Amino acid sequence: MRLPTAQDLIRWQQQLEQFLAHFADTDLRQATARISDPAVRDAAAVYVTRPSKRLLGMAFLYAANVLDHQDGIRDDDLTAIAAALEIRHGAILLHDDIVDGDTMRGGQPTAHHALIPGFGEDEARSAALFVGDVLAGLAPLPILRSALPAPIRVRLSELFQHTTALVAAGQTEQLHLDVCQDPGRVTEADILRVHAGQFAPYLLCSLHLAGALAGLDDADLDRHRPQGQQAFVLLSPPLVGGLIHEAPDKGVDLSLSKGHQWAGRPDDGGHVSTI
Repeated sequence: MRLPTAQDLIRWQQQLEQFLAHFADTDLRQATARISDPAVRDAAAVYVTRPSKRLLGMAFLYAANVLDHQDGIRDDDLTAIAAALEIRHGAILLHDDIVDGDTMRGGQPTAHHALIPGFGEDEARSAALFVGDVLAGLAPLPILRSALPAPIRVRLSELFQHTTALVAAGQTEQLHLDVCQDPGRVTEADILRVHAGQFAPYLLCSLHLAGALAGLDDADLDRHRPQGQQAFVLLSPPLVGGLIHEAPDKGVDLSLSKGHQWAGRPDDGGHVSTI
């Protein structure tokens, strides 16, 4: 098994950016065609086309290539899954901007701020909320339209949609913590729990989708959930997703898939061995 190179990462992100740009110009344009104000489509498109690290999509692509995914899966299918992750992330960011009242993101107006000229201040937030729903509704389509076998598409879609609900629940719990009437009762553990409840489902979805493509079933995926001192991490260099166990000498063993293991320190390249 070969770990992906820097050139692989560049190529994957280029393919992902091309997919997202095409999505914004086709599916998103079609979904918003009945809306008379063209600014609506533009406000939504910004959330999937603006320059970004594409952490969730790239984490999936890296993990899917490190794990031994099943034969017959094309690069185009992997790119489609990564795009679905990024489209959903864009929808959640759009909704998050409305909740936080932010007016700028990445140097560009947030959706509810950009829609003020066409909808007025009173209705711009409501319009933006529905725009986020458009993105969220379209997000699973790249998976469903892929050339993957039907049972795999169904399995990936199930994981994808379940995670969407978990992320929304995490966002809601943060709001509850934010309005706590007695801040003195909010502990560091509460804050970390809420943050983990938001980010962990994101990252776990990327890794679990890759695991499902590698043929891992529910029991395998549950075995790779964080427990105790075990945690899913991204190690860079290299960028790797997996389950780590810290050894007494501060090295780590990383379970990547059935039959492979990554070992090394977080600050070096490590190596992959067959087990």
